[in-house]
Amino acid sequence: MALATSQFSRNSNRMEPSENLHAIIVVIILWSSMFEGSQLLPDGIYIEKLKREIVSMGKTPINGDVTSGDLALRSEEGMVNATSLCFAILAVKMCMKTRFDKRPERPVDMGLKSIWFNGAENIKVQTTLPDNFDKTKETDVIIHGYLVDTSLAEIRDLANILKKKGHNVMLIDWGKGAEVNYRQAATNVQTVGAYVYMILVKNKIPWDKIHLIGQGLGAHAAAEAGKLAKGKINRITGLDPASPLFEDTDFAISKESAKFVDIIHTDARPFGYGMKKPCGHLDVYVNGGRRQPGCTYNPKKPVRIHALKRATFSKACGHLKAVAYYVETARDNCKLRACKCTWKKFLASKCSRDKCVYWGYDTKEGSAGTYYGVTATAFPYCRTDGSE
Repeated sequence: MALATSQFSRNSNRMEPSENLHAIIVVIILWSSMFEGSQLLPDGIYIEKLKREIVSMGKTPINGDVTSGDLALRSEEGMVNATSLCFAILAVKMCMKTRFDKRPERPVDMGLKSIWFNGAENIKVQTTLPDNFDKTKETDVIIHGYLVDTSLAEIRDLANILKKKGHNVMLIDWGKGAEVNYRQAATNVQTVGAYVYMILVKNKIPWDKIHLIGQGLGAHAAAEAGKLAKGKINRITGLDPASPLFEDTDFAISKESAKFVDIIHTDARPFGYGMKKPCGHLDVYVNGGRRQPGCTYNPKKPVRIHALKRATFSKACGHLKAVAYYVETARDNCKLRACKCTWKKFLASKCSRDKCVYWGYDTKEGSAGTYYGVTATAFPYCRTDGSE
């Protein structure tokens, strides 16, 4: 999304905050000029008013920093203003890049919303910042992936556990945008990531208190927010980040997405939905990272992008296990360890204990490398590690 400068721009195939707003604004104004000045948008905002606001952004000091001549906004407030206007005039498809031959959908079409979780006893949670919101506490933002939403039992369990720990908990629901064909859902993560970033900045939540937890495609949405934040987000956890269309690209989740990025691999391709290669500061391959206990696999049918749909995704048992495992590690009575060695040595209990760490919720920031760990075959998943 072309909103501000960034250190992370590398090529034209990824979201590049370093691009200026000039082309975007020209396109938006040309697009909006097709309408009469009195015509109302669905949210009741006049296009003419928005055009004036957009144009004035090039002259108005934003947080003491006047925007440059090419309208490349250099402040967080400026980026949020641009994002808000882009969302307001429903021109997201003109503000973001084409990926996988698709343009990202509009927030209104995706049913995109933020939900501040108040606890399991209050499922009808509020979408505005709670009055008792404490910015000194950790803020956990949970982003679901493909063909699921925030009603997923494991996501609700995780939210409830984190809330009981005294954290601020926000759920990002983009269920409608995740129910479309996979290519469309994959490009929709741009909108989701920009939305998350906008919410965090508008509410002035300290970067060092933010932990984004993304499942599947949600991990890449978290990465989009992280790139807009220029890597200032404290921690991003990827729960089996989606592999199709993202493996070996520079817009997938990576070490650059946050100060600390930890990844849990459970369902690696070619026969699973998750990323195979390490992509974080710390990557944990649970039970080998490919096949999970209790899940069935068909070695003759590797995952194919064009065939991804609800019927096939319902078999993504191993992919969703990453969420279940993470929930387990967040419980006070469960500590799971992984060791920095090969999978073969781990199975043979030949890993050194001084190279083992707790993984999941208890992962210590600063840990780095590729680790292997195991779980019990069924819930509860706690099990001792394979080290000596």
